[in-house]
Amino acid sequence: MLQFHSENGWMSLLCHPAVVFTLPFIWVFQVYSLASYMTTRKAMKELKPYMRIYNVVQIVTCVAMVWGLMPVVDWQNRGNVFGLNTPLDERGEWWVFIHYLSKYLDWFDTLWICLSKDRSRLSFLHVYHHATIGAVWGWLLHNGVGGGTIRYGAWINSLTHVIMYSHFLWTSFGLKNPLKAWITRWQIVQFYSCLAHSLFVSMFEDTLVKDYAWLQLIYQTTMVYLFSLKMSYVPSCTPDMTDEEMLMKSTLRKKEEDKKQIEALLLTRQAAAKEFNFDMQKKYTVIQDKVYDLTEFAHPGGQHMTDLAVGRDATLLFESAHLVYDKPDKVMKTLLVETTPQKLMDLGYALDRPKEDWATPRQSEFYKRIRERIVKEVDFSFRSKDDTKVTQFRGVPMWHYGTVLSSWFLAACYFLYNPCVVSGIVLGWCMCWIGLAVQHTANHGGLTCDTKLGYVLGFTNDVCTGGSGLVWRYHHQVSHHLYCNDDA
Repeated sequence: MLQFHSENGWMSLLCHPAVVFTLPFIWVFQVYSLASYMTTRKAMKELKPYMRIYNVVQIVTCVAMVWGLMPVVDWQNRGNVFGLNTPLDERGEWWVFIHYLSKYLDWFDTLWICLSKDRSRLSFLHVYHHATIGAVWGWLLHNGVGGGTIRYGAWINSLTHVIMYSHFLWTSFGLKNPLKAWITRWQIVQFYSCLAHSLFVSMFEDTLVKDYAWLQLIYQTTMVYLFSLKMSYVPSCTPDMTDEEMLMKSTLRKKEEDKKQIEALLLTRQAAAKEFNFDMQKKYTVIQDKVYDLTEFAHPGGQHMTDLAVGRDATLLFESAHLVYDKPDKVMKTLLVETTPQKLMDLGYALDRPKEDWATPRQSEFYKRIRERIVKEVDFSFRSKDDTKVTQFRGVPMWHYGTVLSSWFLAACYFLYNPCVVSGIVLGWCMCWIGLAVQHTANHGGLTCDTKLGYVLGFTNDVCTGGSGLVWRYHHQVSHHLYCNDDA
């Protein structure tokens, strides 16, 4: 029973478990019934005056509770911000009781939601919180621990409600609140502070309140989870209160807008189709602001290399991977499409075109100097006399990568037969050899003239080193080579 007001009959009655745990079930049933009733009724549009009065009542009530529930903080020991080990007191019990009653006043929030037929706000979090929070405080009062340290949770919740209902009152007049995002953050801070409070109570409290710290710990954990991950979750069993008339008008309006957009898109595509033979299924790419059709193109490094460029502006990809990077229209003259990238996107073709404000390789003097030095050091002619074709310098001898693979196989057998530091070092060295030689060059499409064999050898990354050839090809060539050592 109540510790200080147990002789007050009506207070004891309202805190009796029969009342505390029965009323929430009745309320949930009434909410479901009212929501079901409103499915065949029009939303009430003249609720704002009543909601404003309600918000004012809530603000006044919560301000009074903030004053009455102020925790007794041990200012001599400033680390005790929760007022731990505060003796159970009559004043605290009275204001916790008022706070408990205010949880029934909060049920009007759900009434406004149902009458306005806003099903999206009738979330599981909303119903769960309003159905259980009153029962928690009523049960604590019934067990005689409604004061002392426990008043902190009621105090910070009342403070949060002052902020929330002030926001609701302000926005009800059509005014915007620039601090709206901070209100949500404050609510999350409130839950975490109550979690911290419950942990401190369970460890340092010496009063009867300690025996109930687990309740707040569990409850606030559920609130953090729901508020962070399931805030907008509405169970499918919730009655659909959608206003049919408004839904029908909205649907018709949306259909008209979609029809106009489709008609405009068709006209654009018809006009563009006259310019070139556009086909959504073709493999288009953009290099140096020109469109190329790679659908029938047989890339020397294999089809999987071409696919990296499809559907994106591949200027950086092309220039960073080819020595002949300044005249792609000469090398791929037959693939050139007489249109612009913008027209291609206007036709609905998904084309990723990042807006980059730095020089591409062909525009960078620094890149050109490095390229010239590398070509000179490697010392091979990379162009034919007519300056249009790349000389065939691919085709690494089989004995070369065969030596690497056989070395790895022998090292793996050695390690399995005699696992030790020495065999581990040998195996690691062979794995590095494959990573830096065979799989690296194969996944670049430059190890063998036979593209299928090169594709298979690229999977030595998977078999020998435990990586992924598929991920490597994308990440290394679309990310690393394009933005080498660029954190941004």
